[in-house]
Formats: sequence, C-alpha cells, structure tokens
Amino acid sequence: MSKNGIMPAAVRQLLTVTVLMLLQLVPMRATAEKLVIDTQAPQQSVTAASDYLISYDGKTLAEIRRIEDKQWQATLGHNFNKGPATTGFWFRVTLKNNSESSAERLLQIGRPSTNIVDVYVIKQDNKTESISEYHLGVWRPNVNKLINQQEILLPLSLPAHSEQSLYIYVNNHGGAAHYIMTLWQARAYNELTLQRDVINLMYLGSVFILALYNLFIFLSLRKVTYAFYVVYLFSFGYIMASLMGFSQWATGNASVLWHQYGFVISSTLVRLCLYLFTLFF
Repeated sequence: MSKNGIMPAAVRQLLTVTVLMLLQLVPMRATAEKLVIDTQAPQQSVTAASDYLISYDGKTLAEIRRIEDKQWQATLGHNFNKGPATTGFWFRVTLKNNSESSAERLLQIGRPSTNIVDVYVIKQDNKTESISEYHLGVWRPNVNKLINQQEILLPLSLPAHSEQSLYIYVNNHGGAAHYIMTLWQARAYNELTLQRDVINLMYLGSVFILALYNLFIFLSLRKVTYAFYVVYLFSFGYIMASLMGFSQWATGNASVLWHQYGFVISSTLVRLCLYLFTLFF
C-alpha cells in the first residue's frame, strides 16, 4: 500500500484475478440432477429438476441433444417465469425409478393456455433406444390429447429400476413464458382438480349469468352502454375460460384456428368496450 493509503493498481488487479480464479474452483450446479421418483409423494416438481435452453426454435430433437451441457442452464426453482417471450424454450430432465415396482404418474405441463407443447420421451431398453413424441397445446388438435382434460397432461409409466429422459419444447408466441411442470400421482391430481374445477366453473357461470342479465336489460331499455357491458362480460369470460383451459376442451377440434386468434380478439374487445362504457355511462 502506498504512503497515502491507496492500494496500487497492480495489486488490485492481482487480487481481482486471484478472486476470480478461486470462484472457478467453487462447485456450482451448472445443470440439474436426475429426478428420483418418490413413491410416497403425491406430487414432485419436474421444473425444479430441469435444465433449459432459450431461442432454439426450429431445431429438431437430434440437434437439441447434440448441444453441449455447458449451454444448458438449471431452472433452480419450481416456478419458471421469464415474462413475455416471443421465442420458445427447451427443457430436459431425467426421471429415475429406484423402487422395486413400476411407477405410474401424470405429467402436467405448463398452463392450460400454453400454445405449443412438444414432448419427447426417450427410453433405454437393453441398449436399444426408443423415442415417443407427443404434440400438445391449444394450437394443436384436441384429438392429440391422451387424456380428455382441459389441462395439458401426459401419462408416464416408469418400470422398476429404470430411467427415462424427457425433452419438452414450449412456446407461447409472445405470451407469458410461465411454465410449471409437475409429476402427479393420479389420485392426488384428481382430488385437486375436482375442487379447483368446481370453483372455476362457479366463477365462470356467475360471469355469464351476469352477462345474460345485462343482455336482457339492454333488450328492454335499448341503452348502448349495456351493449358495451354485455360484450365486455362475454369477452372477459372467454379470456378466463381460455386461461383455465375450458374453451378448447369444450369445443374440441372444430375451433383450433379460432383459439389462435380468439384470445387476442377478446382482449381487444375487453379494452375497447370498457373504454366505451365509461365514455357513454
């Protein structure tokens, strides 16, 4: 240190380089570990055990598998949320069943309103690799679903003392990149969804009843403000039904194209009618 108490620049640089070298030696979790199936747990977080890539749209599974491990990042949490994103995300995770019996699970992926969900299940059997692929999401035909439910679900069967690798591609095309993936025991999932669906359907029912009530008032009084309010309520109800996954589940394959634009149209009508209602009220 110099006489005026200031550390020379050469010493500061040496200390900086030394600290950086020491940090390189600290073990850090660059990629996620395998998710070991817990036979007693009703649910396990797949998101927290996953690695992810961003901005690899248009790549095939073979190309994604050739990407070096150092380019993958660990999610480090169950609630994966990157905000609005125009690009898709790749996730990978390895499931391991150490028990003496097979494990039957339900894989819940993303939110019900996720546009594109591609799942690749890779199994190893006597040094032979098999790949099963599933193309799900609200922009895909309803017939692609293996389980007739508004959620995006995939049944998985893991034999005793086996491993399976999952590669999952999700894309919301500018919407929220908020993806939560959970491994459920069927009974626990059914109990949870039964309670949740009852509450959600009661809420949606109240919105549409309110819309019909105001529609009758509009037909009686012929006041334009009630027309704006009715359109607002129906549009808002459709948005909520879409977020809950009921819209495509109820309409089936007939309206796949509508689901690509219905949410945007409904969101526009909600804003427009709310403005007009306050303007004419």
